[in-house]
Amino acid sequence: MDVEGRFVEMASMMVRELLESETDQSVAHRWDHLERVRRRALKLAREITDGEIDLEVLSMAALLHDVDEPYHDKQGHVAKSLEKAERILLDLDYPEDKRPRVLEAIAEHSSEDDFQPSSLEAKVLFDADKLDGLGAIGIARVFAFSGQRGLLTSEALEWYRAKIERTIPMMQTEAGRQFGARDLAYVNSFFAKYREEEEELL
Repeated sequence: MDVEGRFVEMASMMVRELLESETDQSVAHRWDHLERVRRRALKLAREITDGEIDLEVLSMAALLHDVDEPYHDKQGHVAKSLEKAERILLDLDYPEDKRPRVLEAIAEHSSEDDFQPSSLEAKVLFDADKLDGLGAIGIARVFAFSGQRGLLTSEALEWYRAKIERTIPMMQTEAGRQFGARDLAYVNSFFAKYREEEEELL
């Protein structure tokens, strides 16, 4: 399937334009995050051999999963993004039989909720989203988001540690776990270096 098809292209343009004017949108969940998650999801999908993945559904879900994430309401972002995603799918006249699958993957993508990803598309989206929170990109996103929220560096690091501890055991695919282990090692080395520099000042 052509994952750069008409619907994906139209959704990309619509979401990018929409987020440019959303001043409350988390800086860590703007267009660059959505597009990276889409690309990560497609990369993970190529590693999956135990089922068929609808790459268009996966791409659409990735582009819309955080389409409404105010920096001051992370807990409510799934419901907000679902509502906006549904309107966008309707505006695009996206096929009626595929809409529920896109929305299901979005509904199940957050580690803050108790949903267990049920479809292959949802599992891959979950992992792709979490991988964008690791490695050098993940660290940069954490501090951008924490700065927008007015957190101290120590508060940002504590929030990040807690999120990683919760998220890593929830990874859904073997490929996601492998990529995650690699990028987590980098994050842990950053934590260690931060502690070392702090201890030098004691």
